[in-house]
Amino acid sequence: MRRDPHRTEADVAAIMARQMNEEEKQSRADYVVHNDGQQLLITQVLELDHVFRKGL
Repeated sequence: MRRDPHRTEADVAAIMARQMNEEEKQSRADYVVHNDGQQLLITQVLELDHVFRKGL
């Protein structure tokens, strides 16, 4: 609500209720980068870079 002060609490709740959960988002994604503090981000990014460069 701080980001969109023109929205009411009910507006924000309705928007949030329509959002997909994380499992659904991941099932639809081609690639997922985990930013959970347990896996190194740079390793994941470099792996994706390798995948994308192979496709060129």
